This record gives sequence, C-alpha cells and structure tokens, in this order.
Amino acid sequence: MDKKKEPNKVNGIAIGILFGLCFGTVFGKIIFGNVGLGIGLGIGLGIAFGAAFGSIYDQKNKT
Repeated sequence: MDKKKEPNKVNGIAIGILFGLCFGTVFGKIIFGNVGLGIGLGIGLGIAFGAAFGSIYDQKNKT
C-alpha cells in the first residue's frame, strides 16, 4: 500500500500552536502583562518558525 506521508511542515505548525499556547499562558502575564497578547504572539511565532523549519526539514529529507 502506498500511504501518503504527512509533511513535516504540518507537524511543525501543530507544535508551534502548542508552544504558543504554553508560552502565552505561562509567560504572557509576566512579560506582557496580558495573557491574550502572549498567546497571540506565541502562536504567531510558533506557526511561522514551525512552518519554516518543517519545510526546510522536508527539503533536506526528500525520498
């Protein structure tokens, strides 16, 4: 059976969203004084870096 493999970019974005939620709830109140701002910034950065590193990993490990 030829199973289509999920790209690592998708995994990177999912991990980025989880990182953003954790970062925002833990450090949002401490650093920014607002949990919502911390969550938004964390998710935004997590998605951006997750997609970038996931696509780089996909390019290096083509089969």
